[in-house]
Amino acid sequence: MTLRRVFAPFQAGFGTWRVKRSAAWESRLQTAGRHGNGRLMNKLLRIFYILFCFEVGIFLLVFPWLRLWETHGLLLQFPAFRTVMMNNFFRGAVSGLGIVNLVVGGVEVVTFGKRSKSDQSRA
Repeated sequence: MTLRRVFAPFQAGFGTWRVKRSAAWESRLQTAGRHGNGRLMNKLLRIFYILFCFEVGIFLLVFPWLRLWETHGLLLQFPAFRTVMMNNFFRGAVSGLGIVNLVVGGVEVVTFGKRSKSDQSRA
């Protein structure tokens, strides 16, 4: 694949890049902007991502300290792995990953609120 083929849709003009768009593409962009489906889908995906981060974070924070951690099937099939899994430092590391997931979810909640306010001010 040549560079000419890769950059064929672009047209250079006065130091900026302009994209050649067909009429069908322009109409799709206008209808998507008019209906706001893209923004709604983006918000829903971000909400699901935030919920996923919190769910995984709470699971990783709590599960290593439950009795089920000591009796699950992986430890029964691989006894050598049991010494690693039962180590409190390893459990703490897994819980630390849970805390990281909770922090990521919290940051996403804060930025989600800021972004939705800026989206409302634009509309």
